[in-house]
Amino acid sequence: MRLTAQQAGVVRDVEMLCVRETDSRSLRQRVAARLARVVHWNAACFGVVDPVTLLITDHVSEGIPPHMYALATSNEYLVPDRNKFVTLARSGIGVGILGRLPEEQRRASPRLRTILPLLDARYEVRAACVVDGQCWGGIALYRTGDHPDFSLAEAALLQAVSPLLAAGLRRTAYGPRAVAGDLADVGPGVLVLNEDNETRLANDAARQYLDELAPASPRRGSLPYAVHEVAARARVIPPGQPGRLLGAYARVQARSGRWLTLHGSPVADDQDRDRGIAVVVKPAPSSDIAELLMLVHGLTDREREVLQTVIAGGSSSAISARLHISVHTVQDHLKSIFAKVGVRSRGQLVATILEQGIPERVRM
Repeated sequence: MRLTAQQAGVVRDVEMLCVRETDSRSLRQRVAARLARVVHWNAACFGVVDPVTLLITDHVSEGIPPHMYALATSNEYLVPDRNKFVTLARSGIGVGILGRLPEEQRRASPRLRTILPLLDARYEVRAACVVDGQCWGGIALYRTGDHPDFSLAEAALLQAVSPLLAAGLRRTAYGPRAVAGDLADVGPGVLVLNEDNETRLANDAARQYLDELAPASPRRGSLPYAVHEVAARARVIPPGQPGRLLGAYARVQARSGRWLTLHGSPVADDQDRDRGIAVVVKPAPSSDIAELLMLVHGLTDREREVLQTVIAGGSSSAISARLHISVHTVQDHLKSIFAKVGVRSRGQLVATILEQGIPERVRM
């Protein structure tokens, strides 16, 4: 659908914001404010997605109370439903209006029956923010019955804006953060959550990490959204299976700038009775940071393979033999990688990839 002149102006403004803004949360707040001038909503969520696990790791929301986080994540990962972010991200269209589904599918939607009424909402539109085949965020907007459903024209605007926001979220994924605490020697944090995602047990380290992960907790004791996401994914893991492989895993940047990993897994007693979900929080290894940085810098699949071999210390001839390409092609890939990362040598490249995202105060 062709955009109106007003909508085209919104797209240009969003593109400018995504190029200029350096902080992910500020970017989402400003994009939301610009969209709100032409698209009405009563509640909204602008989330950041881990492009590898497709878990929402942070969000800027309006009109969504914290007590709904557990219910929302349960719907996203435990209940069959329509227009889930993973589905939209892989659809090639990226946008879905709940009210435009066939009546039978719409009426069968658990989200329509359980989530929207808690928001006093009747209508929903969702958009997955995808660029270069990777999902970096998601938008969900809700309206009450006092207003008409979201239109195809509004969906077209979100479809035009979402890849721009995806590029902005990718670019700001390693933006500067205010240092609010030193987590260098805290050690792993351990949480045990009950079926309602309420904290049953937590060590001191977990409490410090949670404080760093909650940018501005709406109420005392509420858990960061990423914890809810990991816990929800962990609930569908078969017994004995590693959560890391099945997606009960996320990477989140703390306010101190340090990247953290969250691992979720079910816990049981000696009689195999369900005792909840354990979430372990600890500093992210360099390999995890490197994995995301490769996506942040927009490296192709082949360039990521080349870079992984470079990090492992492989020479051009070793890369050539491993990937079955000529040395000349290896050099072409390296030149492209240097340009995208903004370095001039292999040493600078490895240092940048392995150290970026780690605050100066905790580097050795």
